[in-house]
Amino acid sequence: MKIDEIDKKILQELCKDGRKSFSDLAKIVGISKVAVRSRVKKLQRYGIIERFTVSLNREKLGYSISAFFEIETVQGMRTNVVEELKKYENGRVIYGMIGGHELHVHFIFKNYEDLEHFINDVLHKMPGIKSFKSSILLTTYKRDFTINF
Repeated sequence: MKIDEIDKKILQELCKDGRKSFSDLAKIVGISKVAVRSRVKKLQRYGIIERFTVSLNREKLGYSISAFFEIETVQGMRTNVVEELKKYENGRVIYGMIGGHELHVHFIFKNYEDLEHFINDVLHKMPGIKSFKSSILLTTYKRDFTINF
């Protein structure tokens, strides 16, 4: 699918506010509400817009610990480890990487006890994990999920 300047403007506006109405988008980009709706549906159909979601403040919901793990797996066990990690509801992201560790994962925890339990009773005991390193988030300086065209 070829994306034109109007599509790009619609995408930029939706990245700022995913709840923006078709009417509001139409006024901003200078086309009809029906045309905006059609373009958004097409962007969804082609997978450019994957989903509409909400950004939550994890700390206000009681998850004060944000931990990142770089995981090295035993040869041939990567898929098994990924499938096992997916089972944990506090997992936010699991990335397959190249250069350094194979997996980069992000988990959130309510407290250090939960984090310690995850490290000692899950990661240390999970079949297929050769080694891992952990890091705890102190400050977020930038968090931007938009794409500039």
